[in-house]
Amino acid sequence: MIIYILIRYIQDVLYVERQYGYLSVLERQISDVKEIKMFKRESDNYLSNYPIVLNLIDLFYNTFMPIFFTSINSIRIYKEWMYTDQLSLVLICDTFMFIAIFIITWFYFFEIHSKTTDLLKKKCHP
Repeated sequence: MIIYILIRYIQDVLYVERQYGYLSVLERQISDVKEIKMFKRESDNYLSNYPIVLNLIDLFYNTFMPIFFTSINSIRIYKEWMYTDQLSLVLICDTFMFIAIFIITWFYFFEIHSKTTDLLKKKCHP
């Protein structure tokens, strides 16, 4: 169940992130055809005067939640290994699930890291 929830969470976050690129291209094409430069609701106009609290919320969902989720599972698997006297099928299954969670989260960060960095460069000008 934990792996399923993590996979659905990551799929939803990556789906939303992918939609921004699609909307930006679509808005650019519509603006060029209609010669209406203010049609860019989700790109240029949306990002101007972007509230800092929304950057924090985005950072929370894209970065802190997966780290928190993996940390909780790391502590749980560590305690299982420390307080179990013998190797059991449950412990082996839990360990494999933890490894899957860790690998999925690791690849998620490879995918989202460049997008998060680009987002912060655009929104937080020095």
